[in-house]
Amino acid sequence: MDGISGFSRRDFLYAGSLTLLLSACKRHRKPVITAAVPTPPWDTRPAAAISLAAIQDHVGKKKKWPGSQEGTLPGINQITGFLVDGADVVLFGRQVNSLPAIEMDAFVVALRNAFGAGEAYQGDPGCSIDPIPGEDPFRIQKVSVFGVPKDCVMAARHVALDYELKRVGAGIQGEDGKILPSAFELENQGGPCESSGNHSISMAHRYWFYSRTPERPRFERDQQTATVLRPVGVQLLTEQEFLDKRGQRTGATQADPAAQKFADAVTELLGSDRVARFAQMVHDFRVIELARLMRFCGVTQENLSFLLSNFELKRVEVPAMVGGVQRDEQGKTVCKTTVTQTATEIKYEESSSEYKYEYRGGVEAKVEVAEADATRTDLDPLRRQVLDARPSPDTVAWQVA
Repeated sequence: MDGISGFSRRDFLYAGSLTLLLSACKRHRKPVITAAVPTPPWDTRPAAAISLAAIQDHVGKKKKWPGSQEGTLPGINQITGFLVDGADVVLFGRQVNSLPAIEMDAFVVALRNAFGAGEAYQGDPGCSIDPIPGEDPFRIQKVSVFGVPKDCVMAARHVALDYELKRVGAGIQGEDGKILPSAFELENQGGPCESSGNHSISMAHRYWFYSRTPERPRFERDQQTATVLRPVGVQLLTEQEFLDKRGQRTGATQADPAAQKFADAVTELLGSDRVARFAQMVHDFRVIELARLMRFCGVTQENLSFLLSNFELKRVEVPAMVGGVQRDEQGKTVCKTTVTQTATEIKYEESSSEYKYEYRGGVEAKVEVAEADATRTDLDPLRRQVLDARPSPDTVAWQVA
C-alpha cells in the first residue's frame, strides 16, 4: 500500500472581539502536545470485526441492521486496525461496555473528509463562533463549520461541546449540573489573600479542543493490514492572551496556573469514560485518525464507494447563530491593614488583591498521519486470525477468538 503525500490545508478564522463565546481553530501554531494514555486501556488484540463491504450492501439494499443499535457500527466501539481483503475492508477491535457506540454517520463523515469527497469535506474538521460585524458580540455570534457538512451530527456535537466548554469555564452550570470547577473558582481556590503583598491579576484566556498525539510509533502496517498501537486522544489547550483596548489580540504567553488547571481537568475528563458526550468526541477524533490512516495506507475509493457517495447522512439542526456567554468579573479584596499613629499623623497601609478575568474557547479536530508514525512488520498472522474467524463471506459482524 502506498502512502499519500498529505492533505489539503485551510486556515481557520481567528476572531479578536472581547467576548467569552469565541471559537478559534488554530492551524498556524504548533502547540506543545503531550502523550495520550487511553482510558480504558488500549488493547490491540482483536476480539471483534466488521466488514465494510457487507455494511455497504446492507445499507444500500435497506436490509435489517445487525444488532440492537441501528445507525452505529455493530459490535465494535474500539477500532484497533483494519485489513484489505480484495474489494472488502475489514475493521477489527473490540466492544468496550463503558464506551458509547461509534455512530455510522461520524464514521462516514470521517471517511469523506479523509478522501476529500466533495467541497464540504475540505480541510481539517473544526468550528468557529465569531462576532458578527455591526452586532453586539455579547448578544449574537455566528457559527461556522469547517471540513464537514454544516448540518451533520459531528458538527452539531462539536459546536455544542464548544459552547458547553465556555459555560463551564465561566462557572455557568449545564443541565446536568456541575462537572468541573471553573477557571474562576480555581483562581480563587486558596482565597483572594493567599499571596502575600499586593496581588493584581488581569487575564484573558483562550481554550480549544485539540488532538492529543501519542509518541511514535503510532501504527504498525504491512501491505494489506494496519494496526493502531497508540490512538490519538483529545486535550484542552490554553494560553493567556494580550488584548488592546479594542479587544484585538496583540500576543500570547503561557497560561495562568488556574487556567492551566482547568485545561488539565478537562483533558483528564476527556481521557476517561465518565462523560458519554466527551467520550463521543474522542470517538470522532479516532475515526478521523482511522480514516486518514486508511487513505494513507492505500485503501481505494472503490473499496468505500457507497459510503463515500451514496450513504445518506442524518440532517440535524446546527444553529447559524448563538447567544453570547459573558462573564467579565473584577474586584478588589483588602487582605491586610496596618494603622500607626504618631503625635502628628495617622498612617494607614493596606495589602490588597485585585482581579479581572475573561474567558474564551474553541475546537479543532486536526489529526495527521505521516510515514514516520508507522513501522513496517509482518501482520499476516493477525490478518489470518481475523479472516478465519468469519463465519461466511456475507457476515457483517463477527467475534474473533
